[in-house]
Amino acid sequence: MVEENAKNTSYRFVLEPAISDDGSCHSWELLTKDIIAPARNNASAPAFSFSTLTESDKLALFNRQIELLSVFDFSLVDNKPISLNIDDLLSHFILTDRYLCDFLRSCKHIALEINENFHEVIAGRELTALSTLAALCPVWLE
Repeated sequence: MVEENAKNTSYRFVLEPAISDDGSCHSWELLTKDIIAPARNNASAPAFSFSTLTESDKLALFNRQIELLSVFDFSLVDNKPISLNIDDLLSHFILTDRYLCDFLRSCKHIALEINENFHEVIAGRELTALSTLAALCPVWLE
């Protein structure tokens, strides 16, 4: 578990192994277990839920995950990929940030994970955003 404190907001992350059919670990997923804002009291804090975050909170959380992985020693996880969950908002954020695109292109151990509710999957149309993301790093369907 990794605990971070950025701008007085505390983040608690865990790495969860993704197990392949043969029982080996093929990657890790960086999961957020808790976000504690400065005004909240730990004892009375409700359970964390990603769906309750504002757009601003999602962007701040994603930035913190990227900052954490930018200094992470991937040898601690046998140089296996670490995936980050993204949604439509975060995909747009990534694709409009040249620095972030360059970082993802250069980092060989980060994958992005989407789910079946991703806008291009639902629409059944040309996968422009997904193709562009996949040119930066692996993109997996959750």
